Amino acid sequence: MIVMSDSTTETEVKEYIPKMFAEAIKSNEISRKNSGIFKGKYVWTTEELIEIFLEGKYGFHAKGEDLKKIKNRGDEKISQVVRNLVSHQKNLEQNYSGFKLTKRVEQATFEFVESVKFKWRPLVENGNLSRNTIIFGAPGTGKSYKIAKKLEEIDKNRYERVTFYRDYTYSQFVGTYKPIADDGEITYGFVPGPFLRILVKALKSGMSSNPESYYLIIEEINRADAASVFGDVFQLLDRNEYGESEYHINISNDVKKYLMMEFGGKLEDYSELKIPNNMFIWATMNSADQGVFPMDTAFKRRWNFEYLGVDDNEFFIDEKGKKLESQSCTFVVNGEAIEWNVFRRALNAKLSSENIGVNEDKLLGPFFIKVSGLDKVDIIDVICDKVIMYLFDDAVKTRRKLFFSGCSEENINRYSMVCSEFKKKGLDVFGKEFKKEYYDIQKRKRDMAMGTVEGEL
Repeated sequence: MIVMSDSTTETEVKEYIPKMFAEAIKSNEISRKNSGIFKGKYVWTTEELIEIFLEGKYGFHAKGEDLKKIKNRGDEKISQVVRNLVSHQKNLEQNYSGFKLTKRVEQATFEFVESVKFKWRPLVENGNLSRNTIIFGAPGTGKSYKIAKKLEEIDKNRYERVTFYRDYTYSQFVGTYKPIADDGEITYGFVPGPFLRILVKALKSGMSSNPESYYLIIEEINRADAASVFGDVFQLLDRNEYGESEYHINISNDVKKYLMMEFGGKLEDYSELKIPNNMFIWATMNSADQGVFPMDTAFKRRWNFEYLGVDDNEFFIDEKGKKLESQSCTFVVNGEAIEWNVFRRALNAKLSSENIGVNEDKLLGPFFIKVSGLDKVDIIDVICDKVIMYLFDDAVKTRRKLFFSGCSEENINRYSMVCSEFKKKGLDVFGKEFKKEYYDIQKRKRDMAMGTVEGEL
């Protein structure tokens, strides 16, 4: 490696940079796995980029007295880019026939200049994962659970979880000026929201030698007016083939000052902002709930939607390879043993019947209630408080007489009385035929799905 000192001339600097790249590539120094980011259309000559570097743009100053700073700041940044380049020699050879060493140097230099210009393209391994995903399905299907499983092996510092609600706003999501208590005194300062906090973490990681993925988790995204909450950030949700924002937005001075405080540099360095490809936004949505906001087409088309069916997470495989129910509990009502998962299946079967005709997004998933840790008495109260109430107030609000056909007619529109009759009659509150035509059939189907009895579904 060439050594620079305070007396190094500009001519020596011009010779230094390409030689450094060449040496680094030849020595195959520190490599790491990353997704490919190289664009054939971005090919600048080494001489052009060295000139840009020496002009003092993007926070670097190449005057004689500052050459030591260039080395200290430049070596680290250039080396980072070169390490990435080296790790992708094979990728380049496969995708760009005849890609010469010189062009590899030019590409690495381009990436170096781009990173200094605050246009990050951090590189992460999970390039095939969708950056913007909404997981949706009926209540209790395990939407939050699925995201939680994905995050189990990820450091908590690399994700942030927020729940949208009716009055949630852009300023809460992105950031705004707020009063701040400082040693007993109240001052005003910019307070970033979850979006900006994760964005900054992702950008900082992307500028390091070992970039990692960062995740913003939005629960119940349609309980607020999502397009309004995202505001101009909405434009950033369009991702290009590399996973970064296709378009930038111009940001306010408040956000510029916050970014300058986090990254240094000058205010004018932060005129544009994009979401980097190591930032993922995953959300959950239940369109069946009351009081949710509809999403407009323009907002929805910027997301990938992943649907969870009502029985998708009904079973799991334990460490011994045995299939088990995700939610398993048996309780007794009116002298009859009732299994929660079979009961849930039977309710869904009647809800879906021709007479009732409830849409799938109103059905019950296996996690609609959590039965683990509940005793046989408590679960009956939980079913009344959650299941019966949901059915009564929402799913069959206009079809109560048909659904609770075993309930006394004078009690059919009184929730407390429906619960009271359920505790006395058990399954018969849903009709005399419910056990035979729904519960027993679903019990056999459950057993066949688990492989405990033979037959066809």
